[in-house]
Amino acid sequence: MCVCVCVVWTNTRHAQQTAWKNGHKHECCATAARGTRKWKLLHDLGVMWNAERWDAIVQLQGDIERVAAEVKPDERDTVFLVRNILGVALEKTAEYKRAISVHEETMRLCEEHGDLEAVGMTSGNLGNCYYSTGHYERARGLLEQHRSIALELGDKPGVATASGNLANCYRCTGDHATACKLNEERRDLCRELGDDSGVGRACGGLGLCYEDLGDFARARAMHEQHLAAEEALGNHSGMATARGNLGNCAYRTGDYAAAAKLYEQQKTLAETCGDRHGGATACANLANVYLSTGLHTNALELYEAHHAVVQELGDQAGIASACSNLGNYYFVVGDYTRARELYGTMQRMAETAGDRAGVAKAYGSLGICYEGTGEYTLACGMHETQRSMCAELGDRVGVARAHKNLGTCFYATGNFEDALLHFTLQYDAAIEIKVPGAEKFAAFGIGAALRALAIERGEQCAHSTRDAEWWLQTAADLGQTAAHLHLARLALDNGGEDEALEFMHAYLAALVEHAQHHCTGCCQRRGMDVHMLTCGGCRVAKFCSKDHQKMASKRVSEGGSALEGKHRDVCAVLCKWRQHVLKRQEPPSVLRTELLAFLRTS
Repeated sequence: MCVCVCVVWTNTRHAQQTAWKNGHKHECCATAARGTRKWKLLHDLGVMWNAERWDAIVQLQGDIERVAAEVKPDERDTVFLVRNILGVALEKTAEYKRAISVHEETMRLCEEHGDLEAVGMTSGNLGNCYYSTGHYERARGLLEQHRSIALELGDKPGVATASGNLANCYRCTGDHATACKLNEERRDLCRELGDDSGVGRACGGLGLCYEDLGDFARARAMHEQHLAAEEALGNHSGMATARGNLGNCAYRTGDYAAAAKLYEQQKTLAETCGDRHGGATACANLANVYLSTGLHTNALELYEAHHAVVQELGDQAGIASACSNLGNYYFVVGDYTRARELYGTMQRMAETAGDRAGVAKAYGSLGICYEGTGEYTLACGMHETQRSMCAELGDRVGVARAHKNLGTCFYATGNFEDALLHFTLQYDAAIEIKVPGAEKFAAFGIGAALRALAIERGEQCAHSTRDAEWWLQTAADLGQTAAHLHLARLALDNGGEDEALEFMHAYLAALVEHAQHHCTGCCQRRGMDVHMLTCGGCRVAKFCSKDHQKMASKRVSEGGSALEGKHRDVCAVLCKWRQHVLKRQEPPSVLRTELLAFLRTS
């Protein structure tokens, strides 16, 4: 929605501009000049709405309630309007419980007076509140109601808005096909209406879907279209959003220099239009780049700057997000105690705000922290809570992530049957909703668990070996480095020394390739221009810091990876591989004895 300073409401800025061209400009000032308290309040709300001063609107709640109580029966549309303004402002400032209460009361009034258009608008706003708190099923029902009413009334702008909001819901629950279809519907309707900003935002929504699916080329193309539309309109806020999304694409593909440049532009644009929250978000994005390039001091400064701004703004959701980011920082640098404290704060804030999705995310983060210290029983409890909550919310991506973490914990504790169950459920979800990277790890987990179960039960039969080999080979083909090592061990289990050595050669070659761009400790991708420590033993593995070097060789009981093993174990043979195969260009066969000995003792 948009509003003129005299509170003539329209569905889009394009419709507002059309109204001015059709003569509203001449009556605007006269309408706004009406001296009553009601008209002054409506005028102020209009100005605040257009400037997105949500906190200022919230401060007027008492005045809004008084005006709503004083209006005449034939002015009920004013009540519906101001209450919707208040509800949206409360949602934008993360006062979700209050926002839901306001919208539900407004919905009751709208239905009582049979105002179908107001029911549709309020359904959409209430749906957005439930979406923001992770209640996706409830949100979908309300947003579908908004869309259905808009279709019935022939309100094409309303249909476009509802379709975009519905797309967000379906995307967050992993149904990217439906999300794309709804964003395309929104884009086509906005083109028909001449709403260039709406077209751009629909393209941005499509870009986010493609980004989730790992199709970064198409994602960038969509975000570029969004940016072009916002630049043509001179909309700095939209330009900031689009550049931030382009920065996310660059970040996720390891182009950290491009990501940093885009995030800097996002920050500048947000500050230009006075959007402190957007500027703080850009700071957090830049901090992610610094953390990923080993500039930990710079990252911490920006994370703390983000936290300070959202705290000053009273943005509860932003504070929870900032605690999550700071928790991630301390997790990466190995301070698990501090990370747990911050994730705990995030959990409590999300619970206070009624943000179920945020609570589920916090439980997952806490679980990973407990994994990092080898406290697998506690970790399983956290991941199971996350899985249960995400299933209740309809968040299939979150469910798949929880299954992965549960599978990892159970494998680490030798419970291979439960590990197999959760990795299988993760794989099924990854195939269904196309979670990037999840398929290869799940296949790897299934193969490793099958081999471990066969050894545990003494079932070295052709059938069990064939199943484990198929899954491990699938994972290796998808790029899972450690799958080659498990294939080598599986081949040796069955007496195939030559086959085992071929897999071992592939494993060592993959380690060398991986080490060029990744920290062996935290496994994060690093830019070529980032200074990193090189292992003094093998001279191949690289680390962000000494702490990350220690992290790479932790025992399973201390939080090390049971699936991928410790760097310390492979360091000596990797050193010989570098000396003989890489440096002297000798055939891998010269290391036959050493590699077989490694496989038999590892």
